[in-house]
Amino acid sequence: MDRAFSFDYGGRPFPEGFERSPQGAEVWAHPYGLTVTVESTSDPDTGALEWTLWFENRREADSAPLTNVCPLDARAAFPDGCTVTTAKGTSGKIDDFALVKDSLCPGESKEYAACGSRAYIPFFNVGGEHAGAVCALGWTGRWFAKVETHEGGARVTGGMPSTGFYLRPGERVRTPRALWMPWTGRRLDAHNALRRHLVKKMPKGADGQPQAPICFGTWGGMKTATHKKLIEFIKQQGFRYDLYWIDAGWYGDDHETEEYQNFENEDWFFHVGNWRINRKVHPDGLRPVTDAAHGAGMSVLLWFHSLDCHSHLGWYKEHPEWGRITWDGIAPCAKYMKEPHPIVKMASVYMDDPEASRFIADTIGGLLKEHGADCYREDTSMPSGHPDEPGRDGIGEMKAVENYYAFWDSLRAQNPGLIIDNCGGGGTHIDLETVARSYVFHRSDYNCYRGADPIGSQVGNHGLGHFVPLPCGAVGGAGDTYAFRSSLNGGKSFSFELKFNADGSARIGDMEGYPFDWHRRMLEEYQTVKPYLWGDFYPLTECDTATDRVLAYQLDRPDLARGVIFAFRRPDCKTASFSVTPEIEKGVRYIFEDIEGGTPAYVTGGEAFEIAIAEKRGSRLILYRKDGATS
Repeated sequence: MDRAFSFDYGGRPFPEGFERSPQGAEVWAHPYGLTVTVESTSDPDTGALEWTLWFENRREADSAPLTNVCPLDARAAFPDGCTVTTAKGTSGKIDDFALVKDSLCPGESKEYAACGSRAYIPFFNVGGEHAGAVCALGWTGRWFAKVETHEGGARVTGGMPSTGFYLRPGERVRTPRALWMPWTGRRLDAHNALRRHLVKKMPKGADGQPQAPICFGTWGGMKTATHKKLIEFIKQQGFRYDLYWIDAGWYGDDHETEEYQNFENEDWFFHVGNWRINRKVHPDGLRPVTDAAHGAGMSVLLWFHSLDCHSHLGWYKEHPEWGRITWDGIAPCAKYMKEPHPIVKMASVYMDDPEASRFIADTIGGLLKEHGADCYREDTSMPSGHPDEPGRDGIGEMKAVENYYAFWDSLRAQNPGLIIDNCGGGGTHIDLETVARSYVFHRSDYNCYRGADPIGSQVGNHGLGHFVPLPCGAVGGAGDTYAFRSSLNGGKSFSFELKFNADGSARIGDMEGYPFDWHRRMLEEYQTVKPYLWGDFYPLTECDTATDRVLAYQLDRPDLARGVIFAFRRPDCKTASFSVTPEIEKGVRYIFEDIEGGTPAYVTGGEAFEIAIAEKRGSRLILYRKDGATS
């Protein structure tokens, strides 16, 4: 394709004044000392191209100004009207990550902007019915994407907003990463080409497969002895868990904690930044817990809020020059509390400071190694840098984001095989760069509320499913199969609530009335469905938040000649059965079986399949395989 980026240097549009190196990587040099290196990759299977621009000043004086920097500036050709498909971001609401479709007439334009994946996700399909391009940005910070339509196609530009800077002698910075994947044929096939491309980039386990663990979530403030009893109970019950999740509350000065997350007294928040084991709760550190979990066949996740620190604790107390106060007021969690709490001051680290970012990486990487954790859970804010100096707009954020990715890479280098669970108040950090380094086990804080409707999980699975494989968001209660299946996706958290004595101690195994047989069956369902979760995604119905709808979507593994259909009848829906046309090979016979058993059905590709759900607020998981494939 033609050059797909743009910028002005010294007020003149690139490539005026630049010469390209005739050999090796794509490097452009300007007589005034600026070089532009284009790091690029291509995927021959999907046609996806990715690139990152690096600007470096190789002269002994300041560079001329760089302005209007668009690391993505490309044109898609298509003959019919323009539709832009993307998804909402996360704001803790039922429609988080809902699919968005905007139709634009020739001459119209629309701009999308967000910080991370808060308002929108930075993934787009721009085109008509039969041709267009999928594009994406890798930038865990502020970004924009603008679509300008014209007869016969559209121009797409994107990058950081408000970039205008010069470089000092020897200074080097990078831009957001860009992806561009032209397509012809069906829009839906282009979405699945993107999914396949992203699956290639995702970190893999020892078996070479993406990581999609089912997780048992626990509170970090729970005592070591209780953790060990719980792990032994999970082992005795034969529950097939992949990962034992230790959330917030394990750190801080030595102090008593409540053994469960008490929203009325959010103790965890007031110790953020003090990354030491609370020895009152874990006298011998976390090794006894992680060793027990490993002995039960589970890897271990450990929670951090890594980029922030209370002003009287940790790195900010010792090095206030490493960050700045970004919160000064009532604690965000105070709305849940019965007792008043003091005003808090919270600082965010300057990730563009090499010493500070190295301290964060070494501290957390060392704790993960010392205590035997296999998964780093990051539930933190956006990386930020020093305030920009005049004429240097964007420099602080560019260096902060670069060091943020280096921080993650350092954690994995210090702890080979480490999984990164990418959170931040829900899935606020979903982009092209983070997908290549991490997974999302909790994509929306909407699911933190006890009254969260499983429809929110259905909407998220449907909307994000068009772009990004595996991000999960768990909801549900004891015996609620509908809720379990609604949120079934990669990295699902699925726990039972412990009962506690009057003194606050947990009663492990004393769960009278809890449906353990159902719980075991749901775990088996997850393990059965797991291999299909990163397959091709096909919506079989439309999706919104209405309670009187049916919903069905399909995950297909053509390499296995099998897949699964998720089907839901919402609580106010009067429709007891509906037809869908599964995406299977036309003219070929497949065997369809309900995961709960019953008589198999035989469906030929291209034919309709009838789904019956007798009860309102009901669901079905339907497994299928090509006739003749091994069962």
